[in-house]
Amino acid sequence: MAKISPEVAKVIKDYVDAEQSFISLDVYCKLGRHFEADIDNPIHEQLRSAYGTELMPNYLCKWVLLHLEGGGTANCWKYYLPKVNSTTSVLKPRTDGRLEVPKKVLGPLALLGLPLGLDLSDQKIIVRTFRHGLAEIKLTEDGRISIPYKTMKQGNLDKPSEVVAVSFPDRVELSLPDEVK
Repeated sequence: MAKISPEVAKVIKDYVDAEQSFISLDVYCKLGRHFEADIDNPIHEQLRSAYGTELMPNYLCKWVLLHLEGGGTANCWKYYLPKVNSTTSVLKPRTDGRLEVPKKVLGPLALLGLPLGLDLSDQKIIVRTFRHGLAEIKLTEDGRISIPYKTMKQGNLDKPSEVVAVSFPDRVELSLPDEVK
């Protein structure tokens, strides 16, 4: 694993703060360095070491072929933020305190047929595919889930008259409306 130099970390941070996509060639250019200036710790290896760390949170990468000016090509990794579509819904807890999350809000999660889990934190409950450490919850036959009052209370979502559900392709985040937070 390559050691990430402070100047490379700063360039990465600049791209991440601006939520921009970038490739290793961009970092070489920003630093004004030749490709093999540091043969023992090349910048492209520093980038690969930084990928998946707190320097590049939520970034993905893919292998791309670039056509360069003058007719050449370059194979390199492109680091980018995925564009995720989300939808927001407002749900009202039942009179007994349970929260029904319908199939429409669960989106792809309801269609996968996989066990679901609840990740609880203060004023937020995240519904995602089940993995160790999550509270398991079952889909009903009509593709919805019912979150018990006890669980709503653990997530500090037991008081409001409305809960905001933000649906992503891989999870649903339940939280308080902004005016209540």
